Amino acid sequence: MDLKKGDVLVSNGSQLTKGIECKVIDVLDDVYVLESENGNTYFYLKCEILTFFDVEKQEMETPKHYDNTKGTLYKVAEERGWNTYITDVIKRLERAEKKGEFISDIDKSIHVLQLYKQEQGYKFEGQIEKLNQ
Repeated sequence: MDLKKGDVLVSNGSQLTKGIECKVIDVLDDVYVLESENGNTYFYLKCEILTFFDVEKQEMETPKHYDNTKGTLYKVAEERGWNTYITDVIKRLERAEKKGEFISDIDKSIHVLQLYKQEQGYKFEGQIEKLNQ
């Protein structure tokens, strides 16, 4: 089976990795180079690829607001130790104008910050409320 750049594979591995999608980002002589949803890069021998993945046989169309030419936001988040709340808010704000949904994404970010405040018990004393005005 020959895969090409852009093909999507779905992990059929352990319960922790089952269902994770990876995109073929390069094809070498005997190796496929894959990138997972969270930005990790993996190398698999062509002869063993079907052992670990089911082939979706579809082109992955990346939305224009996903500009990963300088690396993925997920990689930056991991390197900086951001939690999921911070990552989610920054992701929304980074892509909001590019998507053309700026106000909607600001509102969603405010909601995520309010959840963060509630769940972590932080006392931001009125600062989130100021954003709502």
